Amino acid sequence: MLRCDKTVKNWRPKAIESMFKLITILCNPKMRDALETIRLLVQNTEEIGGVISYYALKGKAIELSVLLMVAQERVMGPFTVQYEDGSEAPVILGQFIRGELAGLVDLEFYLMGRKKREYKQMNKLCLERKSAMISLLPLLSVFETAGVAI
Repeated sequence: MLRCDKTVKNWRPKAIESMFKLITILCNPKMRDALETIRLLVQNTEEIGGVISYYALKGKAIELSVLLMVAQERVMGPFTVQYEDGSEAPVILGQFIRGELAGLVDLEFYLMGRKKREYKQMNKLCLERKSAMISLLPLLSVFETAGVAI
């Protein structure tokens, strides 16, 4: 566990800097037309929750940043997620990401110490997914802190 904390500590400042750089690029006036097109698409998409949750689960920081730039209230506010069992629930982006991370940490501890090949493969996938989602936390922090000012 100590190794994981050390990695996050060393990684986080660089990640925040890269998120600020990404947001700065998206604020460039040359991006205005592209962002406006995406904003219109987001406004006319009923199932935006599926898009948001997909980007979050895959750790797609650029795509999620664009959505946050054009429709922050809709992305950060409650959106509906459909789960594998067919149930639906309203969630807030921060809750969704942190909840998924908690589930991945739980799975990681379950898989810890298992020797079978399929467990090792599952553990590798779990770590990759967890790493992708952790990369979104600085982005989430920037938008939660700055609010609609961006």
